[in-house]
Amino acid sequence: QWKLCLATWNTRSLFHHDLELRDRKVSLLSRLLSQGSIVALQETHGSDTEIQELCYHLNRHVRQASSLSPSSSAGGVITLVPSFRHLPAEHRPNISMRIIVPGRVLNVIIMFSPTIWVSHYNVHNFGLNRTQKERIASPIRSDLSRGALAPDSCLAVVCGDFNFADIPPKSEDTLAMPTTSASSHGSSAGSSGWSEGSQSANVNFIREYRRGQDS
Repeated sequence: QWKLCLATWNTRSLFHHDLELRDRKVSLLSRLLSQGSIVALQETHGSDTEIQELCYHLNRHVRQASSLSPSSSAGGVITLVPSFRHLPAEHRPNISMRIIVPGRVLNVIIMFSPTIWVSHYNVHNFGLNRTQKERIASPIRSDLSRGALAPDSCLAVVCGDFNFADIPPKSEDTLAMPTTSASSHGSSAGSSGWSEGSQSANVNFIREYRRGQDS
């Protein structure tokens, strides 16, 4: 049996220029990794070098997938997943990623077999245009449909930081998204507040998903 826990956090600059604040953010991230199998981060900013240094500092058996914006001071999404080193080599899943929108949407696929997989979408939809939204919706619809056919062995997860307009868009500007039942992919979420001076960090924890019967 494999137990999966998920967390998502808009870090508002994980690699902050204020080193004391950065250390506090990294400390929180370390705690999240101890609780969540997959941790999705948004608005990380930073560079590839800083990400590698972070993973080394955390000293955990994790693998990272990332998509940064052209500017190191804006955007950026990172998904941290287990390395599964505790499993025999022949049972470790294949982990791959695809960047759907640079710095905004990242898809990580954990493939145990062609019929047992997790497809995880890390989304920060701020500033996306219609073309980008359509590019995101197509693979999400596909994975949700496939997951609904085999909910005990296939899971599609869509999480992140979603920005909603105060005024609903005109009907011609809306983009229909699929709706599915909670039994196939849905999750109930709660939030945990954390203060960092004038800022606040909200971390959303998504309920555990268990494949197979509870022990």
